[in-house]
Amino acid sequence: DFDTRARFDTPELAKSDLCSVELTLRALFDGAPTLDWFEPPPEAARAHAIELLERLGALEQGRLSALGASMLGLPVHPRLARLGLALCERGFFDEGTMLTALLNERDIRLGQRSFSRTRAHDQVGESDLLARLDAIEGVRDRSAESLRRNELDPGAVQAVFRTRDQLARAFGSVQRTIDEPFDRAVLVSTLLAYPDRVGKRRTKNGTDIVLSGGGSAALAPASVVKEAELLVAVEAEERGRGALVHAASAIEAEWLLEYFPERVRSERTVSFAGERIEVSEALMYDALVLDASKRPATPSPDVAQALAKAALARGAAAPWDVDAVEDLRRRVEFARTHGAKLEALDVEAALLAHCADKVSFDELRADPFDQALTRMIELQRVNELAPTRVRLPHRELKVHYELDRPPWIESRLQDFFGALDGPRVGGQPLVLHLLAPNQRPVQVTTDLRGFWDRHYASVRKELMRRYPRHSWPEDPRTAKPPEPRPPRR
Repeated sequence: DFDTRARFDTPELAKSDLCSVELTLRALFDGAPTLDWFEPPPEAARAHAIELLERLGALEQGRLSALGASMLGLPVHPRLARLGLALCERGFFDEGTMLTALLNERDIRLGQRSFSRTRAHDQVGESDLLARLDAIEGVRDRSAESLRRNELDPGAVQAVFRTRDQLARAFGSVQRTIDEPFDRAVLVSTLLAYPDRVGKRRTKNGTDIVLSGGGSAALAPASVVKEAELLVAVEAEERGRGALVHAASAIEAEWLLEYFPERVRSERTVSFAGERIEVSEALMYDALVLDASKRPATPSPDVAQALAKAALARGAAAPWDVDAVEDLRRRVEFARTHGAKLEALDVEAALLAHCADKVSFDELRADPFDQALTRMIELQRVNELAPTRVRLPHRELKVHYELDRPPWIESRLQDFFGALDGPRVGGQPLVLHLLAPNQRPVQVTTDLRGFWDRHYASVRKELMRRYPRHSWPEDPRTAKPPEPRPPRR
């Protein structure tokens, strides 16, 4: 055991909740403290404490607020100070001090955090805090025997009353400024003290809870908060992957908007499903979805962007002629490099513009992008310098454009009989792929005249041997190309 222990104990400052420490330091230094720590606390713990103090209203722009000064004078955690002050501001001084004392001390209930095994499952209420308050306010006889008979811990009850008396003196100067019914006052005050612990049930009356700070928890069977959709997790303990909430308090969504409007936001999400864009809208409190809805999309910039992204992700299966789009892009680039004053064709930007009034693939198929793209450019000028086809005496050939090499055409060698030079585009000779009858190239050249002069004789001998039924004239310059065969019926 000794050998496996850490060399030193972890400093208490590295394990403690720093909320009270930071509140005190802000008061002492009138703002952010500049301390040469003997043992510096973890920065993450300090940042969490400062964020919580800001949410509790104890700090304003890093400095102690009037509320923070009031909280500083109370001998309890800032959370509980906020809870007690909120109840006193609503005129409930006795209840505020008692409830603060109840949460400051250990649970007054005996056994497994329930008043009785039968009542634990039968009770339904808005707050476990109210249930605890009812339990201790019903105490008339504080003798140990009487308390145990009522399933209460005598030591815990006595500690609560001592703390209550101490807090009563500290809360004595708080003025009532808010008029509110008691039950609502308790629920609202609990939210003000635990704004970072808001949760929502996954299912109606279920025990699984999604938390606003991320993660999830389960509500203990003994909790009376069995029906509220939104609640605050007041007391919880870590249990494996989640937490077990022993004490909770119901809240209303409207209170989040009323007291923490800066933490509530609307999120709009566009997604692609079933070949169309859907829009999801959610009202969020931190990471918690308060309300969500889904509807078909209407044209908008973010919808256009999502549709274009989904279409591009399909690759060759996009709802238009992908090869035609790529061919046009290459032709525009060729025309630009050969004298045309054209802008480079940004396919993604053009697609985004094309999707501006669309929400589905069906609409893209009805107005194909490859055809729309031709309306976005100076097609006549592109056709002049980079035509799609060139003509030989008896046939038209497709011109293939590449980004990293000159444009080219291919056809049977006999189709070039009678020509001294190959076709040109943009003032540049095309690369000729001269094919044998089996459609395989026997020569690749841009100099047809030179091929006739230097290479045709040797190529002719090989082709005559392999394809004797074809005509292989000695002088290809004066020979006529073969007539195209009529299509088979």
